Amino acid sequence: MPVKLLMAAGSDSRTILIVDDDPDCVEPLEMLLKLTAPALTILTAGDGQTGVDLARRFKPAIVIMDLEMPVLNGMEAARQIKGEAGGHAPLIVAVSGNVPGLPAALASGSFDFALPKPLRTESLLRILEPESN
Repeated sequence: MPVKLLMAAGSDSRTILIVDDDPDCVEPLEMLLKLTAPALTILTAGDGQTGVDLARRFKPAIVIMDLEMPVLNGMEAARQIKGEAGGHAPLIVAVSGNVPGLPAALASGSFDFALPKPLRTESLLRILEPESN
């Protein structure tokens, strides 16, 4: 079943931004999203600053953000994206291999969901499938 994009409030974007410095995490996730939702635009960034820059330019509906990255960490990148988006902030999903850091990410208010790495396909798809929430 194709992913039905859960749109951020006020967004008509069909773009998902993946921000992670580990190609071994990005490539399978990008492939999964392209297979399950070929109509979506998938963008990727290898560090938090590039992620913020792409979010400014393309206004994605969803951002999947690693917490631990070079240049700008995921917590700060998500804070900037949410802060600059005003009433049209994307849904931001924190992902991290540092599972103890996930509750702090949620508590920051910059993330809507948090998932541990390695990502489980079913967990991510539950977030992206509106009827499952």
